[in-house]
This record gives sequence, C-alpha cells and structure tokens, in this order.
Amino acid sequence: TIAKEGKSIELGEFQVRMRLVKAKAMRNIWRVLATHLGDPPTTFEWRQEGMQKQVGLAKVTTVIEKSFTPREFADKFVGFQPNDYVSVWSHPRIPRARAYTVPESSIGPMLKGQNTGDLHFLNLSPERMEELTVNAIKGGQPVWFAGDVSADVDTQSGIMHPELFKRDDVYATPATDRMHELTRAAYRFFNLKTGNHAMVLTGFDQPNPNGPIVKFKNENSWGAAVGTKGVFHLYREWFQQNVFQVIIHKKFLSPEELKMFEEKPTIIAPNAEL
Repeated sequence: TIAKEGKSIELGEFQVRMRLVKAKAMRNIWRVLATHLGDPPTTFEWRQEGMQKQVGLAKVTTVIEKSFTPREFADKFVGFQPNDYVSVWSHPRIPRARAYTVPESSIGPMLKGQNTGDLHFLNLSPERMEELTVNAIKGGQPVWFAGDVSADVDTQSGIMHPELFKRDDVYATPATDRMHELTRAAYRFFNLKTGNHAMVLTGFDQPNPNGPIVKFKNENSWGAAVGTKGVFHLYREWFQQNVFQVIIHKKFLSPEELKMFEEKPTIIAPNAEL
C-alpha cells in the first residue's frame, strides 16, 4: 500500500517492488551527481544593478541584493506552469477526439513538482496535431515531440523524409509489399513505429502562405556534428508518418478540445497493447 494524495492505494507485489527498485536507483543517481557537482544549494544570493546616483564627484551604481531558494526563484521569475501544457497524441488504434489516462505510467507528467505517475493525453488526428504544432510555433513557442527515428533519417544531412532511401527500387519490391504504404494503424499494430526519441520543433517552411507546410526545423540532441550544426530538416511527410506525440500549450486548443481534455478520461491499462 502506498500513500497518494492523502489516500491509500493497493498495488500489486510487482508494482511495489518496482517502486522500491526505482527509489534505490534514484538514491544512487543522486549520490553520483552530488559526488561530482556537490549538493544543490538550498539558497543563493541574487544581485541586480540598480539606479545610478551622484555621490560627491563620483557616480555610484546601487546594487539590489536578495536571497532566494531555487523554488522561490523559479516561481518568481521563470513563470513556467506545467499544468498549462497538454500532451496531444495521434494514436491510430484508439478512438480520436477524446482524452485518455494510463495510470501509474513510467512516463507520467510532472505536475506541480510532483510525479503523479498518471499519463493523461488527448488523442487527435495527425492533421490536427500538425495544425496545433504550426499554431504553437507561430505563437512563439517551440514544440516538444516524440517521433520514430529508426528509419528514413539521414544523420549527416539531417534530412528526415519517408522517401529518402529508395529501397523498393533496389530490391524490386512489388507495390503490394511496400512498407511505406502501410497505414499508421498497421505500423502500430505490428509495433514497427513508436515515439522512440524526443526532439523540439522550432520553425517551419511554408513558401506559399496559403499552402501546406513543406518541412519543420527540428532541433535534435545528437550534437553539432550531424545535420546542420545539430538542426534536422523534418519534412511534412515524415511528420505524418512518424510523429505520435506533441506537447502544446492549452491556449492553442479549441474550446471543444480543451473541454475533452478536462472531462473524465477513458482509462487505459498500463500493460495494454496499443
């Protein structure tokens, strides 16, 4: 039995043991980091230049000095509110236009500084997920996303496109057997594609203001030696086939979508095969 939000929750023996393993691993991680970097400071002094004033023949700049805890500084100056962001998925094997929750998920979001353990998301179409992504970038916000980078990615050029490699021509694959003609649902059914890598979209190319997006500017984490100094060129066709999740500020959702997200979600078992 564990305590959560003032309530007792019965967990299976396996889940309890996994929690204990995770807690032990986190203690080891903390010990390694603290050994090399030291314990994080509990408070620190913050200084800011104030107004200049004349003192005799000299001009003196005053200094404003305050003491903060890391949490106080984040609350006062950072302004990031995790609860303002919504996890938007485009999962092809469950009904769209509704919210879901995976209880005790290993990738549950961080809310108010506490790991709830529950993964809550809104499932929409790939087209709507792309539209929300574009609207967020237009609104000045980069978009975190999860995509499948196991295929159709050239790390040297940074190009991401489903027709980047002409495999069918090399192997003379019959049209009926071509992998790229599978639907998103078929890819997920056979577990051929999943969101296995997280990146950030920071821009897009749209030569015709009334036309479609050609490609997105994708900031990867594989270093400056690949792509264009670490930036990848993610084409719209790749987005439609390989992007399964984005994080969007709730202000970009329609009123109907926001209502869906805030209503009672459909529960998905943690071990469900989607």
